[in-house]
Amino acid sequence: MLGDVLYFKEVIVGAVVICNILVTYAVYISNRKSATNRVFLLLGLVISFWLLAMYLSVNPQVTLFWTRQSAFWATLMSFLLFLLAYILPGERFLLSKKNLFYAVLPTVFIAALTFTPYVFEQITNTATDTKVVVGFGVIPFSLLTTFFSFYAVYLLFKKLRKSSNIESRQLGLVLTGFFLMLGLIIFTILIPVIFLRDSFFVQFAPVYVFLFLAATAIAIVKYHLFNIKVIATEALILTLIL
Repeated sequence: MLGDVLYFKEVIVGAVVICNILVTYAVYISNRKSATNRVFLLLGLVISFWLLAMYLSVNPQVTLFWTRQSAFWATLMSFLLFLLAYILPGERFLLSKKNLFYAVLPTVFIAALTFTPYVFEQITNTATDTKVVVGFGVIPFSLLTTFFSFYAVYLLFKKLRKSSNIESRQLGLVLTGFFLMLGLIIFTILIPVIFLRDSFFVQFAPVYVFLFLAATAIAIVKYHLFNIKVIATEALILTLIL
């Protein structure tokens, strides 16, 4: 029975990672010069690594290495989500060097901190459960990732209010995917793991990511987000169906 459950989880994680990579690639090749498409490419790769780390961190033979890896990729993911929200749907990178520096500096610091015992100290195993012991470094990690996540939602909502017609529908769908994915990650994974030492919902991370992918894909297929060509759109539809 345990083997069947693990196999099912592997299939789900593998399917979402493959969908994520294909959607990311379709977006990138549609316009390699677009800043939005380049950031989306980086985000897609980071999300794939994060999903794999999350899956390995909740396996029966959980290790501290993969638990720390999941926090590392989560830090980069929150930064890239903020960056994507800042420049979407434009093709130019409008963030000033000064503001970029202020965003990158704490991201690099927290990303490095996740590999130390200050965020995750150790893993304790009992006869019935596995608990992750967190350190005081989990506070700045939580604050930074939560700030980037909510600020990304705020930026998209602000742009949505000023947009019209097709662009408003594009942003509306992306915002919906953002909000669902980030909200579920924060309230069912981040908070329970840190404050309750409960990692039950970590296994649902692929489902949360798929909500974001589905919303983005609908915006691509129906409202031509990222200006993806017809052939790539048809391939994307087939991927989602599979």
